[in-house]
Amino acid sequence: MATKRPRLDAEDDPGPNSQRQSDDVKMWLHDAQQTLTKT
Repeated sequence: MATKRPRLDAEDDPGPNSQRQSDDVKMWLHDAQQTLTKT
């Protein structure tokens, strides 16, 4: 769980990477959903 904290913090941060981080989280969530659906 500790590895997810930086990503969530970056998502709230209005820095230049915030948008890319948000996309990364969306992709990760999508992959997780796909994996759950497969099994």
